[in-house]
Amino acid sequence: MVPGSGMMDPMPEVTFVATDGQVEVRQGERVTWSGRVHDVSVLDAFALPGTSDGIVVLDWMDDPEGVAAWQPYRNLLRIRADGTEVWRAELPGEDKSFTGARLEGGDLIATAWRHRCTVDPATGHLVDTVPVD
Repeated sequence: MVPGSGMMDPMPEVTFVATDGQVEVRQGERVTWSGRVHDVSVLDAFALPGTSDGIVVLDWMDDPEGVAAWQPYRNLLRIRADGTEVWRAELPGEDKSFTGARLEGGDLIATAWRHRCTVDPATGHLVDTVPVD
């Protein structure tokens, strides 16, 4: 309860942080889940606003079991606060993996080796793809 208001305390914000190759999911100061996603190192992680989910970029150099270094690797994921997968983003064109992601003006922007992509945060489908030099 918020003192003197008769209202319940709002739930602390859920955050996602990449630490030592793992994702830490925090609600306020409390860690609610941490670990690797699909047993692969995590390069980056951040919360997806308006949800309790997060976006993670898995390390493209840490190929998961069954994926050879030369094979395409869909390494941009939306995960729930318990680490389970919601979706994996499509890869653009000939790109083999993503190198990073960020939120920019409300859009989910992912970078691959040859493209800058806008990704639909609800589905993981590519909305727009622009070649980069």
